[in-house]
Amino acid sequence: MRRSWLICRNCGHVHNGFRLSTTQLNVLYQNFRDSAFREESPDEYFDRIVGLPEAESENFQKVSKIHSKLIAEGQTGSGIALDIGCGGGVLIDSLSKMLPDWDFYGVEPTPEFADLASRRTVAHVACGYYRGDHFSLGGRAFDLITCCAVLEHVVRPSNFLSVISRDLAPRGLLYLEVPDLSAFRYLPSDHDHFMVQHISFFSTESLLRVLEEQGFEVIENIV
Repeated sequence: MRRSWLICRNCGHVHNGFRLSTTQLNVLYQNFRDSAFREESPDEYFDRIVGLPEAESENFQKVSKIHSKLIAEGQTGSGIALDIGCGGGVLIDSLSKMLPDWDFYGVEPTPEFADLASRRTVAHVACGYYRGDHFSLGGRAFDLITCCAVLEHVVRPSNFLSVISRDLAPRGLLYLEVPDLSAFRYLPSDHDHFMVQHISFFSTESLLRVLEEQGFEVIENIV
């Protein structure tokens, strides 16, 4: 299969020239973390990640960064957090230990891992694609939304971020992680970053542009 990556001359956005159909995507995400391919069960995966020493845990370092930013922004009391594409819930598990007075929610399209996150964490987890209407919060909004390795899967990133903006409280924080465009320079063409379900790549400039267009104020950018 021949694939190509295209760049917009106006905004610099890079996207995959090949798209899976909706049916193909549904099949893909139904089986995205199949244990037959990963050689470990969902629970074994969860225990392995949360059991890593702090110095070796990317998850712990990520959570520590989020926690310190919440403190810097005065978010030290109770709150509500949402993890979009929460996988098996390892990020939620670590965050909930640092933020014991917070309520946690997650959205995950792969049923086996949505079930894992629901069983192994304190979060309310919805199985499906994030749409912004999964939970009834009684008129409240999320104080923190995390979205790691998700935006590159989205056909229309600006629309997706617009929904996040509506779900986020006025002084709420969004923690976002995406593959960087520089990966094209140093990763082999068969690397996981370039899998067919990855639709978009972002440079610092193109990501900041789409965030600012949707009303976000970028308070820190780490490459």
